[in-house]
Amino acid sequence: VDRRRARGKEVEQFGLRLGQGVGLDALGLVGDLARHSASLEQALRNIVLHLHLHDRGAIPTLSVQDGEVYIGYAIYQPGVEATAQIYDLAIRIGYNMLRALCGPAWQPRRVLLPHASPPDPVPYRNVFGVRPRFGADQAALIFSARWLAQPVPGAEPERYRELTERIQVLSP
Repeated sequence: VDRRRARGKEVEQFGLRLGQGVGLDALGLVGDLARHSASLEQALRNIVLHLHLHDRGAIPTLSVQDGEVYIGYAIYQPGVEATAQIYDLAIRIGYNMLRALCGPAWQPRRVLLPHASPPDPVPYRNVFGVRPRFGADQAALIFSARWLAQPVPGAEPERYRELTERIQVLSP
């Protein structure tokens, strides 16, 4: 019985765990472009604008409302299985990317996940620093808009220009 319970916990936290070491590098050219963007706002806009070069089954979203940024991920491909794990993975990767772009001081104010709460939400709180709102209408990380002006550490303007040219060739 304990073995089955442990296996069920592994399955329910699979996406969260799978995304542990995944960040900007996983997005290839798009992640590199974000890494060399002048500010967090530019980096996020580049990810939203160009993620289709990397991921064709979902779309990222970005909005600013009442001093808060909502960066989200929405699966639009019909019939996709294991969406809870996919959303957990996507939000974990987003979290990792934001920490890479802003540094360890960055923390979300809220995390939204569009699936039922797992029996043990503690691993989610441990990862994100806040307890996610489960059963939400969307998958999103929400944080203060003041971060948008944050310069991306180590960004190289010349590398950014090169990457922009490469992406323009790939984009329709």
